[in-house]
Amino acid sequence: MIDYRTLADYNLNSVLKTFLIVFCLVQPIWAAPSAESTFVLENGMRVILSQIPERQAVAILSYYTTGAIEDIAEHTGFSFFYGSMHGLFTTENQKPYYSFRRLTENGGIMHYNIAHDDCYFLQIAAEEELNNALWSESENIFLLSPSESELKQLKDYTAEIARQFGPQNILYNARLWMFNQLFLARPGYANPLVGNPDQIRSWTYDDILKQIKRFKDPAQVILVVTGAFDPSQAQDNIQKYFEGMGTPRSPPQSLSAPRANQSSSIRKRSWWRDGLETQHLQIGYRLPGLITSSQSTEADHFVSRAIFKFLISPGLSHLDHMINRVNQLQVTISAEITENIHENALLISFAAKDRNSLEKAKFILTSELQALSNRKISLLQMKSIKAALKNEFYMKMADLGKRAIEIAKSFHMFGLINPTEQFERNIQRLDQNSIMRVIKKYFTEDRQVQLYVYKKE
Repeated sequence: MIDYRTLADYNLNSVLKTFLIVFCLVQPIWAAPSAESTFVLENGMRVILSQIPERQAVAILSYYTTGAIEDIAEHTGFSFFYGSMHGLFTTENQKPYYSFRRLTENGGIMHYNIAHDDCYFLQIAAEEELNNALWSESENIFLLSPSESELKQLKDYTAEIARQFGPQNILYNARLWMFNQLFLARPGYANPLVGNPDQIRSWTYDDILKQIKRFKDPAQVILVVTGAFDPSQAQDNIQKYFEGMGTPRSPPQSLSAPRANQSSSIRKRSWWRDGLETQHLQIGYRLPGLITSSQSTEADHFVSRAIFKFLISPGLSHLDHMINRVNQLQVTISAEITENIHENALLISFAAKDRNSLEKAKFILTSELQALSNRKISLLQMKSIKAALKNEFYMKMADLGKRAIEIAKSFHMFGLINPTEQFERNIQRLDQNSIMRVIKKYFTEDRQVQLYVYKKE
């Protein structure tokens, strides 16, 4: 879930303005009509305008179609490093103006996120601040180049973050080990986003400048503007600030996962570690990517999300019901499902005081998946799953920032500027038979990895 950080100074004026913008953000916009258009600048940058006149704020999103999976071995964590640089530093042109302060003092929000497949930089501002926000973003994309001393400070900052996820963080490293076994076609998905602290400190100034060039390519950027704005004026300003910047290039070719020689992974391992108060078991399943060579796998991943919701999410929590209520165990259950383009994983974690409870929980999970692969869930359960998925999706679309992200992702992966089309198509296809089919196909022993993390005695 995205953690938007409001960075405005706490004076009465800015607090009131922030309140007004946030009030606008939570209005139900999925029912409001929107007008979408798209165009490509000469330098290869793609632009999407999604106008919603009823809103009193506007979101500006720079969505990069490159991410941590493209970090080379000697620079693992560089995407995270660049995101921190983008979020913390300003250009020479910005310094006297200090656009960051101007945006936040007028009630705006700034946020960035780095992932394996992509990364984005988001601004949410009052409608009258759109021109300033566009200018500021063009500065960040094309002209941001911190000094050598600033980059040294940033290296120390990111290396310290990476150190916090070192060997002493047992469960974090268990998660990385699981992903290393689950991601076979794209092992880069298992790399830690923050990198290695010793490696980060070894980067030279010239190394960093070379790596920054990857993010200066305008063909890697999808610019999304959504909310209340004048489309013709916005297009004029986008062409004014972004046209001619960077090296002209054609947009990247459509994505498809290359065929990989998938070697088998370790399916089961046990660790004994000091400092644990409980015993842990992680069970992972290898799932399809959002885009692969097969047209059916995008729908398969959507069905996998539906199964994840049924098993884990609040309000459904079938797994918790069966383990802790029906069988009266005391097991803490958590889970995550990745959203990668080429390859994904579902990771289910159990924690308990004794090993016997972990074994029982694993048996119940296996039994329930076996039952679900051979027996249709009830129509009431199916309706609950669809309601949970719809609630999650439309809550995103009701938030300007998350709406911009969904638009960019949909355009990047499927060529659609209205993500609702793809979602509704997947919802209509989702039924009891598709649940059974996907469990039989992906939730199998040969696609499963187990890791026990025991308390050392």
